[in-house]
Amino acid sequence: IGSVGSFRDKKGLEYLFDACQKLRETADLTLLLVGDFAEKERSYWEQTLQQSGMTDCTVITGKISRQEALAYLPLMDIFAIPSLRDGCPNAMLEAMLAAKSIVGARVDAIGEMIEDGVDGLLVPPGDSLALAGALYRLMQQPGLREQLGIVARQKALTQMAPVIEQQNWRDVYQQALA
Repeated sequence: IGSVGSFRDKKGLEYLFDACQKLRETADLTLLLVGDFAEKERSYWEQTLQQSGMTDCTVITGKISRQEALAYLPLMDIFAIPSLRDGCPNAMLEAMLAAKSIVGARVDAIGEMIEDGVDGLLVPPGDSLALAGALYRLMQQPGLREQLGIVARQKALTQMAPVIEQQNWRDVYQQALA
């Protein structure tokens, strides 16, 4: 299970730690955090990780380049984005393009970009139990993981490509000016 970003309060890491701790009772897992904790919150997150009991099965890359971060995506079976609030996370788009199955919180653009059960799984924000359930479902069903990842990639290529986004913005501006 992996995630990518600059990990800070809005990312919902405490719920991911809690969900993964619950999963460890029935499954062997590694949590891969590609990125680092926000400096001003570092001590809080390090303490939260330690209290979760996940220290021994969590890998944190530290701050790396975007290119290096992309190289970690193939190592993830499941991409988790349990944010409490988030705009349009580029890391999620990159995971979609890498055909990764995604479990995300139903907030902001995450809830708009992912169609639950079609190209990813959505859970309520701040719900460790639901997050653990969705992650467990994908851990137990590799075929579903693959299917969701393929559909997510196709959606990213056809509906979220930069040329499509540019056209959508042109349409919005033309409607506003009309």
